[in-house]
Amino acid sequence: MKFEPCPMCGRPSAKVNGAYHCFFCGRDWENQPEPTQSKSTFLYQQNEKIKAQAHKNLLNNLDGSLDYCLRRGIKMGTILEWQLGYIPDQFSLMPVNWWKRILFPIMSNDGSKVIAFGGRKTTVDDRAKYMNSPNGPTYKKSESLYGYSLVPEDAEKVYLCEGYVDVLSMDSSGFAYPVASLGTSLTADQALLIRKKAQQVVICYDNDEAGQKNTLRAIDLLMKAGFKTPEINVLVVSDAKDVDEALQHGCTLCEKSLLRYLSEREEYELFVNALINN
Repeated sequence: MKFEPCPMCGRPSAKVNGAYHCFFCGRDWENQPEPTQSKSTFLYQQNEKIKAQAHKNLLNNLDGSLDYCLRRGIKMGTILEWQLGYIPDQFSLMPVNWWKRILFPIMSNDGSKVIAFGGRKTTVDDRAKYMNSPNGPTYKKSESLYGYSLVPEDAEKVYLCEGYVDVLSMDSSGFAYPVASLGTSLTADQALLIRKKAQQVVICYDNDEAGQKNTLRAIDLLMKAGFKTPEINVLVVSDAKDVDEALQHGCTLCEKSLLRYLSEREEYELFVNALINN
């Protein structure tokens, strides 16, 4: 066994009979980049190949993957526009932990390249429900947003969600320009990205305690990014744990102004000074 730098993440990878496996990022491949080819270019090409094959798998309803998406309320137009895919068993371009997952391609902020992936399992087992590409040479979670490349420069409003499926459910239900942070809480850089394109933002986080704490944190970051009090609203979900579940079951969604939302919470006084100064 021979160890060489992984062309994906630069860390040690094993070479066995001409094939490579990285023990850090989990990627498998057959050849190193050509000498004239940059590591970034190689990674983008591999990601594009994965996206295309996975999308084909889904459209062919491999393992019932298309039925799974449609059953969850994700419409065909959304599947096509967002280039959703499916990773079956024995898919050599992805490590085992990605098998039997719906694949969510993550695009660069300008939409020109596939920079990473997210995945949701379709099976009932003890694996993590979601998988996310790790940070690497061409991808930093804190500086990217799922769906950001589909938001125009002069968007009136952006819906900020917690996860991939929330975004896709909102898109399928007619909400224009939903985005989500990528396996992390909202960051200052992501808040600035939203401010760059949107006049208003609606926070659509989960209905549990963690989701509400993340909402308050997002409010703080969005205000620091330049959003004024009237430009931030909060989508409150009733009788459901998150936006996806609410849309699937026809639960009530109530968009509240920032002041109204905060006035109904114990944390209101903590934000008063910041709101006045804003």
